[in-house]
Amino acid sequence: MAKIGYARVSTADHNLDLQIHALLEAGCQQDATFSDTISGATTERPGRDRLLATVQPGDTVIVWRLDRLGRSATDVMRIIEHFLEKEITLFSIKEGLDSSTRMGKAMIHIASVFAELERETIRERVMSGFEGARRRGTHFGRKRNLNADQREAIVQ
Repeated sequence: MAKIGYARVSTADHNLDLQIHALLEAGCQQDATFSDTISGATTERPGRDRLLATVQPGDTVIVWRLDRLGRSATDVMRIIEHFLEKEITLFSIKEGLDSSTRMGKAMIHIASVFAELERETIRERVMSGFEGARRRGTHFGRKRNLNADQREAIVQ
């Protein structure tokens, strides 16, 4: 009946320390804490895969937030269903959700849907910002090496 932790940050610029500290405070052992530094949009998560291979019936998986587990509500729900089938409890620190209760199970389902909605909203805002910047003439990417006259000369 181990407490096993999982943490994920989306880029190397972000820091796992806060999540790892919270998992240890929640009773996870350092050697039973898995992590990934990888985008939420990426399906490959070696730390999560090791967690899923390690966890046993009766164990409790503890996460900082539900959205750390997967990239979509469907992905998170698939993992939660796997845990429920294997009699593995899921506890989310930030949301205070515990799958060992009926209310906790229901709230986990709802929270995962809202987490996906939040990700989609953020993505839409970022894309809208890029579109606005492009309309204003902002150039993205590396600096151009050729000026307009040089580019025109090459085309001809």
